[in-house]
This record gives sequence, structure tokens and C-alpha cells, in this order.
Amino acid sequence: MTFLQDMLHRRLLLLAMMVLTCISLAALEYTPGQLIFKTTADMTAKGTKIGLNAFDTFLGNHGVKSIRPVQGMPGNRYFVADISSMPDINQLKSNSFRFSGIEYVQPNFLRKMHVNPNDPLYSRQLHYLSSIPQAWAYTTGSKEIIVGVVDSGVKIFHPDLINNIYINPHEIPDNGIDDDGNGYIDDWCGWDFAGFRAD
Repeated sequence: MTFLQDMLHRRLLLLAMMVLTCISLAALEYTPGQLIFKTTADMTAKGTKIGLNAFDTFLGNHGVKSIRPVQGMPGNRYFVADISSMPDINQLKSNSFRFSGIEYVQPNFLRKMHVNPNDPLYSRQLHYLSSIPQAWAYTTGSKEIIVGVVDSGVKIFHPDLINNIYINPHEIPDNGIDDDGNGYIDDWCGWDFAGFRAD
């Protein structure tokens, strides 16, 4: 084998290893070496310990390197632990590990986004909205969540809103009676607090 053939062979081998590594990483469903856990009460991590003996021992057995709070979560109950060796993933997924003072412990799952914006007017939205298309993959809405708009008005017949406007099921539209007894007459689809009338 000549020098050039040897170099080509080594480069191809390196390229194959890189491709296999990328495929392996893409197949992962969680971040290796990380656990997320929630405590039952507010806690403060001190180095590599949370202050719960059995759980601290569990983390120590898996080579805990650090514990830090999850940013943006309320209270001091959500943490990420960086560890050297992962516990059995099937036991983690089935929530088999139980510790006093710990609500749950799980892998740091990777989210895969699968939904793309389907709004035909998407490109005309404000720049800060259209620059985050992954929001559509996070949620496309829920009938369980009611959003109140405090504004000068809403075009309830707009194509994006018409099928999503909340209708008060306890109010009969335009009958001049406060059917639901909340102090507002005919508030079947909102209320104009400036003009003191149903809108």
C-alpha cells in the first residue's frame, strides 16, 4: 500500500466513524450523563449533594459531578445532575427508583419537534414570532386552556380565531339577561370594560 493509499484509507475510516457517531447521537432519546429530578420541597444543592441521604448515595454511586437548578422553573425543586454513569434506563423510564423527598428522577429526555407552521400568513407575522417556528412543534393549542385578551378588541371572525374564540356556555347571547350571574349581561363572548357592555 502506498503512502497516498494509506492516507486515503485512514480518511475514509475516520469519515465512516464520524458518520456512525452522528447516527448514534441522532438515535438517542436522552442526554447521556444527565438526570433531571424534582424534590418534594424547596431545596438547595450544595456541591454534589442535595441533602437527602439515600438520594445523595444513589447519585454518588453513579459518579455525580454536579447538581444545578433547572433555570426558569418555579421554586427550588427542579434540578439537573451531571453523572458519570447512567442508571438502568428502563428503570428510570418506569419510575422504579423511589427516594424519600424526591418526587421523580428521569433521564434528560431530548425533545423532537415534528410540527411545522401551517399558517398561510406565517411569513407576514412579526419578526420575533416568525423566527421561532419551533413553537408550533411545542404546542398547537388546547381547548383546556383559555386565554384572556386585554386589548382594544379582537376580530372574532378572523380566520385564525373564529374556531378558537371562547364562548361562555352559561350565557345566552343578546337576551339582555345576566344568565350566569357574574354581574355582566350577555357576556357570551367577552366584555368591554371601557364601554361597560358585551362585545
